[in-house]
Amino acid sequence: MVAPKALTGLRVLEYGPFIAVPFAGRMLADLGATVIKIEPPEGDRSRRYGPFPEDEPSGEASGLFLHLNANKQSITLDIGTPSGGRLLYALLTWADLLLDGCEPGELEGLELTSSRLRAHNPRLIVTSVRPFGMRGRDSLYRGGDMVAWHASGAGQGYLGDLDREPLRGAWHFNDHFSGICAATASLLALAARDTTGAGQHIDIAEADLMAMLCAGPTRIGVYHSVGTFLTRQGKLHAGGAPAALLPCKDGFVYIHAYEGRQWEGVVKALGDPDWAKEPMFSGTFMHRGQYRDELYALMNDWLMSRTKKEIFDTFQEHRAPCAPLNNMADLLLDSNFRERDFFRAQRHPVAGDLTLPGPPYRLSATPWALERPAPLLGQHNESVYCGLLGLSKAELADLHRAGVI
Repeated sequence: MVAPKALTGLRVLEYGPFIAVPFAGRMLADLGATVIKIEPPEGDRSRRYGPFPEDEPSGEASGLFLHLNANKQSITLDIGTPSGGRLLYALLTWADLLLDGCEPGELEGLELTSSRLRAHNPRLIVTSVRPFGMRGRDSLYRGGDMVAWHASGAGQGYLGDLDREPLRGAWHFNDHFSGICAATASLLALAARDTTGAGQHIDIAEADLMAMLCAGPTRIGVYHSVGTFLTRQGKLHAGGAPAALLPCKDGFVYIHAYEGRQWEGVVKALGDPDWAKEPMFSGTFMHRGQYRDELYALMNDWLMSRTKKEIFDTFQEHRAPCAPLNNMADLLLDSNFRERDFFRAQRHPVAGDLTLPGPPYRLSATPWALERPAPLLGQHNESVYCGLLGLSKAELADLHRAGVI
């Protein structure tokens, strides 16, 4: 017997390119929601992003698209045409939720406002993700992940050394977090609908999200209190030592010994060297921070003669805090991820055998499942337009010839 899924019965339309909205849709699909992805006839632009098998670009084998769109169905539709608009409204009658990641002003230009869509289906929830939200001075500005990242103030406050230019976050960090926020907010609105019987509109601004996460009460509070900004720390802790990313034989490790007993463990792990008895390295974490350059220079030979794993194992023996920095090859071989069955195998009809990330959470009774690979472009046109909406195959062919699908 197939285990029930947490969101079985939830009906979702996804219309929005690239990462944020597709990631939200993927999270819902993994829990059993029926997610129909609406792509323009030429396909979602994420299909043009790699990596690709054998480094040969293919709209059906984009690593990014395959990851973001597993467990979904794909239909093609030009919603800007009269026929496309009518088909969209027919699909909205079926849907519980519309995930909307359009360019600013796109839906409004087609007179497809959230209020009009919800007038058509009063139980519909519309979740819109934009760089700067749906209202406000900048609401019509276009922009990607990096624009919202720097608008939020995150670029000056977190990544890189103090003397470097502002840096962008990890690859599309903002887009992925916006997708998580969109999925979560949508589920909250669905829960509210159980009480009110009515849908609602959810307005998500990527810049707002990053300002909340990265500016946060600590940084804003410091600025309001004393008029200064918390600065980037780079590889080294701004105050005490040891607290730094340090190079070793095959990469980097992070060592952070705040408490006295932790520092004692570090000294034992290093072989109890004579220099550790010097007055500059005794005392508190903050005291040692005054001599961090000397400390890291003395640790360097020991670290550079050992691998990340050797250093980690030695530090663990002495209960000293240390973490190896995994690269992708390390990650795929990491025993903890393997024991948790994190990586999942899947076969795609064009891309072949794939290894995809698994669930970031485990539900004991209604589990996450990777049931189908990302769809081919328009793979489900017939089943949706004919099976769900009742069009004939002749009508479907006419729509294709007219460029509507």
